[in-house]
Amino acid sequence: MKIVMKSALSILSLISALSLPGTAFATNVPQQFSNIPANQIYYHNDNNLVVGINRSEFEGKYSKALLTLPIEQELISIPVAQVKNAGASHQFVSQDFVHSGIDYRIIYTQGKNTAMGEIVGNGKRLLFEVRDNQSWQVDISQLALLHGNYENDTLGSPMQSPNSYQEMAESETNEYTVVDVMLLFTPNIRAAYPGEMSFTLMNHLVEKTNQSFVDSGINVQLQLVRSELVNYSQPSSYLALDDLVGALDDDPATAVDTSLRSIAAWRDESGADIVAMIRTHDLNERDACGRATFPNTVPGVLANVSNVGISGGSNCINTFTHEIGHNFGAGHQWRDGASVGSYSFSGALLVPGQYNTVMSSIGTGDENRNYKLPYFSNLSFSCGGQVCGDGVFADNARTINITAAQNAGLRESVFTDEVTIPITSVTDIDGDGVNDRLDAFPFSPEETQDSDGDGTGDNSDAFPNDSMEWLDTDGDGIGNNQDTDDDNDGVADTSDQLPLNPEESLDSDGDGIGNNEDAIPNNFQEFRDLDLDNTGDLSDLDDDNDGVEDYYLPTALSQSNILIVSANSNQIIEFDAQTGDFIGVAATVDEGGLTFRSDIQVNSSQQVYFIAFSDVYRLDRQTGEVINAIDRSQLATNFPAHLLFRGDQHLLVNNGLGYSYLDGVAMTSTGNRVTKQTFDTAVWRDVLLQSNNTLLVASRSSNELRILNDNAGNSTGTVFANVRLNKPEHLAKDANGLIYVSNAGNRNITQYTASGEYLSEFISAGRGGLGMPGCLTIGPDGDFYICSSDTNQVLKFDGTTGAFDSVVIDAGVGGLNKPVGLVFVGKALDEQPYNDAHDTDGDGILNSEDDLPLDSSSAIDTDGDGIGNESDTDDDGDGMPDSFEEDFGLDPLDPSDAAVDTDGDGVNNLTEYNQNTDPTVVDNTPPPAPVAPPSGSDNGSSGGSLGIAGLLFLIFATRRKIYCRD
Repeated sequence: MKIVMKSALSILSLISALSLPGTAFATNVPQQFSNIPANQIYYHNDNNLVVGINRSEFEGKYSKALLTLPIEQELISIPVAQVKNAGASHQFVSQDFVHSGIDYRIIYTQGKNTAMGEIVGNGKRLLFEVRDNQSWQVDISQLALLHGNYENDTLGSPMQSPNSYQEMAESETNEYTVVDVMLLFTPNIRAAYPGEMSFTLMNHLVEKTNQSFVDSGINVQLQLVRSELVNYSQPSSYLALDDLVGALDDDPATAVDTSLRSIAAWRDESGADIVAMIRTHDLNERDACGRATFPNTVPGVLANVSNVGISGGSNCINTFTHEIGHNFGAGHQWRDGASVGSYSFSGALLVPGQYNTVMSSIGTGDENRNYKLPYFSNLSFSCGGQVCGDGVFADNARTINITAAQNAGLRESVFTDEVTIPITSVTDIDGDGVNDRLDAFPFSPEETQDSDGDGTGDNSDAFPNDSMEWLDTDGDGIGNNQDTDDDNDGVADTSDQLPLNPEESLDSDGDGIGNNEDAIPNNFQEFRDLDLDNTGDLSDLDDDNDGVEDYYLPTALSQSNILIVSANSNQIIEFDAQTGDFIGVAATVDEGGLTFRSDIQVNSSQQVYFIAFSDVYRLDRQTGEVINAIDRSQLATNFPAHLLFRGDQHLLVNNGLGYSYLDGVAMTSTGNRVTKQTFDTAVWRDVLLQSNNTLLVASRSSNELRILNDNAGNSTGTVFANVRLNKPEHLAKDANGLIYVSNAGNRNITQYTASGEYLSEFISAGRGGLGMPGCLTIGPDGDFYICSSDTNQVLKFDGTTGAFDSVVIDAGVGGLNKPVGLVFVGKALDEQPYNDAHDTDGDGILNSEDDLPLDSSSAIDTDGDGIGNESDTDDDGDGMPDSFEEDFGLDPLDPSDAAVDTDGDGVNNLTEYNQNTDPTVVDNTPPPAPVAPPSGSDNGSSGGSLGIAGLLFLIFATRRKIYCRD
């Protein structure tokens, strides 16, 4: 342990500049930004301006520092108050500065040829990297990224014994305590941060934590004493921490991963008190952003696993600081009335709707997840315009100060270099001119004060000095909490189902639309009914009831379009399925809403459901409206990943990142509600409905396909297949019942029988230019359509052989950028689905009056068989050809005459036709007998003249025609 103070170095100059977004750098974007849309990356390259701190002593070179700031198109120079040495080869700057009257804070770490940092202010949070005179920056505040998932991220019991607390409290000091740390980094860090950049990252993580300690009034500084590359490859954060602790616990009985066998010796050589493993964040793999041990969990061992970076709509850029907090006994906010830290007061501070501190862990669907300040809770400091802690439940700073001496004594210090204490800094995250220590709403530029402490800012509070009131809907001077009729519509709030809408008081189905406006007031799913047929437009296949259905069924390519989720352009894009031609943008989602998790499905009414952010949305194809159909608060985790319809009224939502929850959502007239939930500790991905109505789920973590019983609360299922699977992701089933699986680990597609037997590698990695499979769909033609996410294409493969067919949609067409989901939908059949006066076939007869509204050659189809009368040989469909009816005086447009017995012989007309008899002549009557010749005739001879009997016979024969049926 070393307690030191050191004064600031001389004031130097730091220069910053703005570069507009561009794409010329697409081939060398740093890996941590590779999943960020190109138009959100700021880039600068200038060979004459070397990024760095302006100094001459560094290798005898004099260089200018260049940091790109999305503020103005100019270079700005700011004085640097302090440069802190971070080890032998890195330097660190953290301070506030003002540009154009706006406050910013910079945190910056520089090596010899690399640098990285963050600039916060004016509503922006800019991450940047510098390599080889080039810099890349991303404003993550514009990407709607969720802060990391820290649920279940600690190992061991947090609570210390009273004796332990007393002993440690006595060691608490107002002087700074130095705790030595050793950081291990894995090959994926080396790949993402090559060369010296890996060590720049290690130093940056430590110095960021030190800055948070100082800014939070914590008398502790970390000292990085060693950084080492270890060839550790297990993906799970839970397993990684177990392996890390096992390699450090001095227990010879513990099996140690071969990649970690040297770390105990390294720790002893460097005198490291804490050992941490740093890895890249991968939402597909890591389960959580990190995991840590509390003090005294394992004697003599303090360790954490911290994942850094951006993945799948979440960011883990503050994970190391959070997990280090756990190593010092700091906990999350209180849960169920109890502390989750080392002492009762060891929790984080959470002020709902306003802000929370760095140790908070915010769960599913909670807006507070993105309101995190870079401070630890501290009863003696201010943040958010009030005391930044609570003496009973929220004082992380006190906890860390108490445990510092114990942590610093785990190993004897080897390094005795003086440690520079950073200058205290403050932020103004929202850029409203009030720093975050004083701003009651540090994430809202519209609010800075909450005078009555009711959680509503003064600017929005109708009663800013009354903590019991903040809203007055009807403007009558009585706050809604006391007002018995908030909207002043004459219906008391206790009876008013829409108490804030003066136009409505009843909402029978609870869909938020009052009965006066709701055309289907007793069905939660519907509110419009254009044709007044009591079938809501969302379910109605012919909204205007003009006889032309709104959409084709997608049973042939010629009748289908393709909807593709384009994650990096934040769009759902529509293409012609047969030609691949761009049709248009079906929906646009706010920045960051679409990720690799954004599955898309369509029901039989051609309504589209997709995942955006952490919710399930519905796209009305008729109107283009996008609504939140299933809010994240209803789901089991914050990361839904796959959807499956089990009938139009039952949607399965799989939350398969970390522990898996398969939610069964009933979509009925009374609402959308989770009615089933199946849980497993395995990581599940896509779900497929088999022909026997059982579910097949891809278990990514165990490399299996499992048959699942979704009626069981906790179910691991039974193994269906476990051969040649490597991180199975997507599932598909062909017309023969064969199962196909995309494997993220091998980037290929494997094929299995309906009983789970492995058949073949159906599509190999790289075939046809296939990159990472981002979706797997069988089209109406039986061929495979696969999203190649990292090449930004949709590729087609033969459904029988797996041979490459074609590039259906190429990169950039229609704005396609990182396709992650694909579904076939029916083409529009009625171009004007809300207009019953439309003439679709252009024959001059309105659809509503046209028996064949899609056939311009005919408008009448008496029997409704789809064949116009002009072409139909039996117009009325009564089984008798029109020619037969016309010959015998029947009506070819009246089907009822088939049952008539025209000649009264007991046989109806249709039967007469079928028996080839005359419907106008009584059947079974023999022809008249020949008339005897009159007396005196020549032996009865006609003498060349036709007799009466012969004449009658000819007449009968002439009328009796033979009609042959087809």
